[in-house]
Amino acid sequence: MFEETRITIRSASLLQIKQRFTIISSSVFIFYLVEEWEGEPCSYEGQKNKWINKAELSALRFPPANDSVIETILLQK
Repeated sequence: MFEETRITIRSASLLQIKQRFTIISSSVFIFYLVEEWEGEPCSYEGQKNKWINKAELSALRFPPANDSVIETILLQK
């Protein structure tokens, strides 16, 4: 995480693991809920990103593949 955002994670929990398999390849995506960090998040490698409060997620549009991850985040306390 530090390499891409310049934050140091102090507390995180496993949120979701997604797997995708095809005849040609397989992918595993591991998502963590980062609850405490040090530093100011920024896009170190120039990617577009935006840090928001989870309450704002339902108002934004995401690709359908992200639906289960967004739903899981919204269910967190």
